[in-house]
Amino acid sequence: MASAAIRRLKLNTDALFLPEGAAGGACVRDHRDYMVAGLSFNLSASSALEAEALALHFALQWCDTMVMILALVEVDSFALVHLASSSSTTTPWKFRDAILCARACLSSWGSSIRHVFREANQVADALATVGLNTRSASIYCSISSLLVSVKLALLYDLRGFATHRAISLK
Repeated sequence: MASAAIRRLKLNTDALFLPEGAAGGACVRDHRDYMVAGLSFNLSASSALEAEALALHFALQWCDTMVMILALVEVDSFALVHLASSSSTTTPWKFRDAILCARACLSSWGSSIRHVFREANQVADALATVGLNTRSASIYCSISSLLVSVKLALLYDLRGFATHRAISLK
């Protein structure tokens, strides 16, 4: 078993912002790409970027509480990566605290944040979809506890297959 000091963890986060509400999802994986934990939760946001920032903030705070030190954070919002990695960028006041917290966590852990394409973030997206339909945050600590839609996204991702959203039949 790898010790906690050498165990490298990666976090993927995503958010949904729709007329019916906003929600976030997050997936923590180990160095072998196996799921350590998944999160789904409701958000209160007034824009897609705010929802993305709040989802990142929620997930980072949860990881910090659980003493999970991340090596890498991946999101599918290029604007969010820019805000979180550049202290010279002006941040909208509505989610300034979320961005400042993200910067502090990333800095203290020696972590980096990077943009990934939507297809590489399907598990977090599926967890965010689950969060849209729940009233309280949910934590998933095993593959068997995941809903089928999330489980499929995770298994497709682990095997390197394209998901249904990545395939165009037109």
